[in-house]
Amino acid sequence: LTEEICGANDFQNAVCRSPSVEYDRGRAVARLLIQGTSLCTGWLASATNHLITNEHCISTSAAASNTDYEFGSEAPTCGSANCQLCFPGTIFSGATFIQDSPGLDYCLVRITTGDPQATFGFLQIDNRVAVVGEQIYLVSHPGGRAKEFAYNSTGDVGGVGRVLSLTEPSCSGGTLELGYNNDTIGGSSGSPVIAVSSQKVIALHHCRGNALNCGDPNRG
Repeated sequence: LTEEICGANDFQNAVCRSPSVEYDRGRAVARLLIQGTSLCTGWLASATNHLITNEHCISTSAAASNTDYEFGSEAPTCGSANCQLCFPGTIFSGATFIQDSPGLDYCLVRITTGDPQATFGFLQIDNRVAVVGEQIYLVSHPGGRAKEFAYNSTGDVGGVGRVLSLTEPSCSGGTLELGYNNDTIGGSSGSPVIAVSSQKVIALHHCRGNALNCGDPNRG
Protein backbone atom coordinates (compact mmCIF):
# COMPACT_ATOMS: atom_id res chain seq x y z
CA LEU A 1 0.00 0.00 0.00
CA THR A 2 1.30 3.47 -0.89
CA GLU A 3 2.73 5.72 1.79
CA GLU A 4 4.47 9.06 1.49
CA ILE A 5 6.13 11.95 3.26
CA CYS A 6 3.92 15.05 3.32
CA GLY A 7 5.91 18.23 2.65
CA ALA A 8 9.20 18.43 4.54
CA ASN A 9 10.76 15.26 5.93
CA ASP A 10 9.96 15.43 9.65
CA PHE A 11 11.26 11.98 10.66
CA GLN A 12 13.52 12.00 13.74
CA ASN A 13 15.81 9.30 15.07
CA ALA A 14 14.22 7.89 18.22
CA VAL A 15 16.95 9.26 20.51
CA CYS A 16 15.93 12.80 19.46
CA ARG A 17 12.85 12.34 21.68
CA SER A 18 14.84 11.11 24.70
CA PRO A 19 14.20 11.58 27.53
CA SER A 20 10.42 11.78 27.28
CA VAL A 21 7.25 9.79 27.89
CA GLU A 22 7.00 9.39 24.11
CA TYR A 23 10.46 7.84 23.88
CA ASP A 24 9.55 5.39 26.65
CA ARG A 25 6.34 4.41 24.87
CA GLY A 26 8.24 3.90 21.64
CA ARG A 27 10.36 1.16 23.16
CA ALA A 28 7.47 -1.27 22.55
CA VAL A 29 7.76 -0.77 18.77
CA ALA A 30 9.59 -3.39 16.70
CA ARG A 31 11.15 -3.69 13.25
CA LEU A 32 9.73 -6.73 11.43
CA LEU A 33 11.74 -8.62 8.83
CA ILE A 34 9.13 -10.93 7.32
CA GLN A 35 10.25 -14.15 5.65
CA GLY A 36 13.60 -12.51 4.98
CA THR A 37 12.18 -10.31 2.22
CA SER A 38 9.84 -7.55 3.47
CA LEU A 39 9.97 -4.95 6.24
CA CYS A 40 7.17 -3.59 8.42
CA THR A 41 6.57 -2.19 11.89
CA GLY A 42 4.73 -3.80 14.81
CA TRP A 43 4.17 -3.10 18.51
CA LEU A 44 3.64 -5.01 21.72
CA ALA A 45 0.06 -4.71 22.96
CA SER A 46 0.01 -6.81 26.14
CA ALA A 47 2.02 -8.00 29.11
CA THR A 48 1.96 -11.47 27.55
CA ASN A 49 3.75 -10.41 24.34
CA HIS A 50 0.87 -10.02 21.93
CA LEU A 51 2.02 -7.94 18.96
CA ILE A 52 -0.05 -6.03 16.40
CA THR A 53 0.90 -5.21 12.84
CA ASN A 54 -0.90 -4.99 9.47
CA GLU A 55 -2.54 -7.93 7.72
CA HIS A 56 -0.79 -6.84 4.53
CA CYS A 57 2.48 -7.46 6.44
CA ILE A 58 1.62 -10.81 8.08
CA SER A 59 -1.37 -12.88 6.99
CA THR A 60 -0.43 -16.52 7.65
CA SER A 61 0.95 -18.73 10.40
CA ALA A 62 3.96 -19.43 8.20
CA ALA A 63 4.74 -15.72 7.89
CA ALA A 64 4.30 -15.14 11.63
CA SER A 65 6.68 -17.97 12.48
CA ASN A 66 9.22 -16.85 9.87
CA THR A 67 9.52 -13.23 11.02
CA ASP A 68 12.25 -11.56 13.06
CA TYR A 69 10.74 -9.19 15.64
CA GLU A 70 13.51 -6.72 16.46
CA PHE A 71 13.31 -4.34 19.42
CA GLY A 72 15.69 -1.56 20.42
CA SER A 73 17.05 -0.83 16.96
CA GLU A 74 18.00 2.84 17.37
CA ALA A 75 20.59 5.19 15.93
CA PRO A 76 23.06 6.27 18.65
CA THR A 77 22.64 10.05 18.21
CA CYS A 78 19.99 12.44 16.99
CA GLY A 79 22.09 13.30 13.95
CA SER A 80 23.29 9.79 13.07
CA ALA A 81 22.83 8.74 9.46
CA ASN A 82 20.16 6.05 9.36
CA CYS A 83 19.66 3.26 6.81
CA GLN A 84 17.78 0.05 6.12
CA LEU A 85 18.54 -2.62 8.74
CA CYS A 86 21.02 -0.30 10.47
CA PHE A 87 21.80 -0.47 14.20
CA PRO A 88 20.73 -4.01 15.15
CA GLY A 89 18.64 -4.46 18.27
CA THR A 90 17.36 -7.55 20.10
CA ILE A 91 15.70 -10.10 17.81
CA PHE A 92 12.97 -12.55 18.81
CA SER A 93 12.52 -15.03 15.98
CA GLY A 94 9.06 -16.35 15.28
CA ALA A 95 5.60 -15.89 16.76
CA THR A 96 2.28 -17.69 16.97
CA PHE A 97 -0.38 -16.44 14.56
CA ILE A 98 -3.67 -15.64 16.34
CA GLN A 99 -5.97 -13.80 13.92
CA ASP A 100 -6.15 -11.17 11.21
CA SER A 101 -8.60 -9.09 9.19
CA PRO A 102 -8.00 -8.03 5.58
CA GLY A 103 -10.74 -5.39 5.77
CA LEU A 104 -9.39 -3.80 8.96
CA ASP A 105 -5.81 -4.62 7.89
CA TYR A 106 -4.62 -5.89 11.25
CA CYS A 107 -2.79 -9.02 12.35
CA LEU A 108 -2.39 -10.23 15.93
CA VAL A 109 0.44 -12.58 16.85
CA ARG A 110 2.08 -13.62 20.10
CA ILE A 111 5.82 -13.83 20.59
CA THR A 112 6.61 -17.04 22.48
CA THR A 113 10.37 -17.22 21.88
CA GLY A 114 11.13 -14.89 24.79
CA ASP A 115 9.65 -12.09 26.90
CA PRO A 116 10.30 -8.78 25.09
CA GLN A 117 7.68 -6.87 27.08
CA ALA A 118 9.73 -7.42 30.26
CA THR A 119 12.42 -5.20 28.73
CA PHE A 120 10.57 -2.99 26.26
CA GLY A 121 7.08 -2.69 27.78
CA PHE A 122 3.83 -2.61 25.81
CA LEU A 123 1.36 -0.05 24.50
CA GLN A 124 -2.21 0.26 25.68
CA ILE A 125 -5.12 0.84 23.32
CA ASP A 126 -7.37 3.84 24.02
CA ASN A 127 -10.96 2.63 23.90
CA ARG A 128 -12.47 5.76 22.38
CA VAL A 129 -13.06 7.59 19.14
CA ALA A 130 -10.31 10.01 18.12
CA VAL A 131 -11.00 13.76 18.15
CA VAL A 132 -10.34 15.92 15.09
CA GLY A 133 -7.47 18.28 15.90
CA GLU A 134 -5.98 16.28 18.74
CA GLN A 135 -2.21 15.81 18.75
CA ILE A 136 -0.80 12.44 17.69
CA TYR A 137 2.51 10.85 16.77
CA LEU A 138 3.72 7.65 15.11
CA VAL A 139 6.70 5.46 16.00
CA SER A 140 7.96 3.27 13.19
CA HIS A 141 10.79 1.78 11.17
CA PRO A 142 10.31 3.67 7.88
CA GLY A 143 12.13 2.01 5.03
CA GLY A 144 13.29 -0.64 7.49
CA ARG A 145 15.57 1.93 9.14
CA ALA A 146 16.34 2.09 12.84
CA LYS A 147 13.41 3.46 14.88
CA GLU A 148 12.16 6.94 14.06
CA PHE A 149 9.42 9.24 15.33
CA ALA A 150 6.90 11.06 13.17
CA TYR A 151 6.02 13.58 15.88
CA ASN A 152 6.45 16.90 14.11
CA SER A 153 4.36 17.62 11.02
CA THR A 154 5.09 20.53 8.71
CA GLY A 155 1.90 22.37 7.86
CA ASP A 156 -0.15 21.14 10.81
CA VAL A 157 -1.18 23.54 13.58
CA GLY A 158 1.78 24.13 15.87
CA GLY A 159 4.02 22.07 13.62
CA VAL A 160 2.99 18.80 15.27
CA GLY A 161 0.93 15.87 13.99
CA ARG A 162 -2.82 16.08 14.48
CA VAL A 163 -5.94 14.13 13.55
CA LEU A 164 -7.29 15.71 10.37
CA SER A 165 -10.37 13.61 9.76
CA LEU A 166 -12.37 10.61 10.98
CA THR A 167 -13.98 9.92 7.61
CA GLU A 168 -11.24 9.04 5.12
CA PRO A 169 -12.19 6.34 2.59
CA SER A 170 -10.67 2.98 3.48
CA CYS A 171 -7.61 1.72 1.61
CA SER A 172 -8.56 -1.89 2.28
CA GLY A 173 -12.33 -2.11 2.08
CA GLY A 174 -13.02 -1.69 5.79
CA THR A 175 -14.69 1.17 7.65
CA LEU A 176 -14.00 4.90 7.33
CA GLU A 177 -10.59 5.77 8.69
CA LEU A 178 -8.51 8.31 10.59
CA GLY A 179 -6.55 10.81 8.47
CA TYR A 180 -3.29 12.57 9.42
CA ASN A 181 -0.20 14.11 7.78
CA ASN A 182 2.48 12.57 10.04
CA ASP A 183 5.20 11.23 7.74
CA THR A 184 5.21 7.57 6.69
CA ILE A 185 6.92 5.56 3.97
CA GLY A 186 7.12 1.87 3.11
CA GLY A 187 8.12 0.00 6.25
CA SER A 188 5.96 2.27 8.42
CA SER A 189 3.04 -0.11 7.90
CA GLY A 190 1.84 -1.42 11.25
CA SER A 191 2.89 1.66 13.23
CA PRO A 192 0.89 2.70 16.29
CA VAL A 193 -0.85 6.08 16.06
CA ILE A 194 -0.55 7.41 19.61
CA ALA A 195 -2.58 10.19 21.23
CA VAL A 196 -0.41 12.66 23.15
CA SER A 197 -3.21 13.26 25.68
CA SER A 198 -3.38 9.64 26.86
CA GLN A 199 -0.14 8.14 25.47
CA LYS A 200 -2.30 5.27 24.23
CA VAL A 201 -2.88 3.91 20.72
CA ILE A 202 -5.92 5.31 18.89
CA ALA A 203 -5.29 3.84 15.41
CA LEU A 204 -3.17 1.37 13.46
CA HIS A 205 -1.36 3.04 10.56
CA HIS A 206 -1.57 1.21 7.25
CA CYS A 207 -1.76 3.40 4.13
CA ARG A 208 -2.48 6.68 2.44
CA GLY A 209 -4.92 7.53 -0.32
CA ASN A 210 -4.36 7.37 -4.05
CA ALA A 211 -3.33 10.97 -4.69
CA LEU A 212 0.25 11.51 -3.52
CA ASN A 213 -0.16 14.91 -1.92
CA CYS A 214 -0.89 16.38 1.48
CA GLY A 215 -4.58 16.73 0.61
CA ASP A 216 -4.91 12.94 0.64
CA PRO A 217 -3.65 12.03 4.10
CA ASN A 218 -2.09 8.99 5.66
CA ARG A 219 -4.65 6.66 7.20
CA GLY A 220 -5.13 4.37 10.16
